[in-house]
Amino acid sequence: MIVNDGVCSNTASHTITVEEAVLDIQVDVAISCDPYKVVITANAVTNSSDPVHYNWSNGAVGNSITVNDGGAFSVTASTGGGCSFTKQIDVPKSPENYMWIFPTGCYTDCIRKGNYLIGPLLPLHNWSWNNNGQSVSSGSGFESPFTLYSNGNYSMTINTGTCDLESGLLSFSNNTCGDCKIEDVKIEEIKKVEAQYCAFIQTLVVISGASQPFQATISDPANHVAVVPGAFTLNPGANIIQVTLIAQSPFIGGGTTLRIHGLIPEKEGFVDCEYIFPITIPFCEGVQVAKTGNSTDTTSERASLPSCTLYPNLAKGSVQLQYDLGVANSTLEVYELTGRLITQQALSTSQGTTTINTSNLATGMYIVLVRDENQILYQQKLIIE
Repeated sequence: MIVNDGVCSNTASHTITVEEAVLDIQVDVAISCDPYKVVITANAVTNSSDPVHYNWSNGAVGNSITVNDGGAFSVTASTGGGCSFTKQIDVPKSPENYMWIFPTGCYTDCIRKGNYLIGPLLPLHNWSWNNNGQSVSSGSGFESPFTLYSNGNYSMTINTGTCDLESGLLSFSNNTCGDCKIEDVKIEEIKKVEAQYCAFIQTLVVISGASQPFQATISDPANHVAVVPGAFTLNPGANIIQVTLIAQSPFIGGGTTLRIHGLIPEKEGFVDCEYIFPITIPFCEGVQVAKTGNSTDTTSERASLPSCTLYPNLAKGSVQLQYDLGVANSTLEVYELTGRLITQQALSTSQGTTTINTSNLATGMYIVLVRDENQILYQQKLIIE
């Protein structure tokens, strides 16, 4: 470069180096199953002769990382000149993350059509319901609820992409239940709970024909709503019961069924009994909605495509939320049943996995909410043990 003011002149030289960009990152994922271990290796595609530096979303450096579970990871490759390229890798999670939903141990219930098992609420590479060690129903994608049609030792086998896992055993037996001598359940006033999540206070009048008080529980077998409180004492005659009904995604309103299960004291001991009745839940406001497409189906309306899985649920120190929302920049919120906000965090991406720290939460039920501004995308109870 020459500068000349007509009298004096000066010359300066500058060297400009053009840095080769990182064009792509090739990723190899190696999974071993027992124990579950994932090795992710990244190799940058570049014409640069400079060393490539790798930085991972979990804080690790180097072109390879080893982790004990799957999830959403990203790696950024950069050269000495500052050019960089970022790639996201979605690794299948260990099947153990989803098997908490399957009950184990011994269980006895009334003989009825409503006895069934549900599996993980996400699409699976494959799944199988087993009875006495033999597969009796199998498929891929979302599993179908399994009806407990006879006594037996039941289990479930799932595959989330690479590894199979079989649950522990459920030893199921059924017996004949009497009715609870409930003459009627009158569905009275229902009021919306003044909270950020969707819930309603329902007043019920339960008329008991039993000659003495007995303990009872109330629940929704289909898990369309969480019922709080879930237990009470029924005295002879009319009982005014108030329960809070909290919608559980993807259910956002419509028809469901509640079940009262009791233990009536008799001379020979306690006798199981049940009473089942239909109920209609008002629709939640501000929830993303998709019609079922069947105008004659009044059982429920379903929230549309946003998909979330909360696990484990029962939780202790932490819980994972795996989400695919279709929108970015949403908010994750956790509420007490009183409506008090406990914690919130931003979800900057439309899909991924985030951790909720529950170590400081007391034992009990909480509500997890994912919100896009004023629209509820996901709502689910969280149980802390």
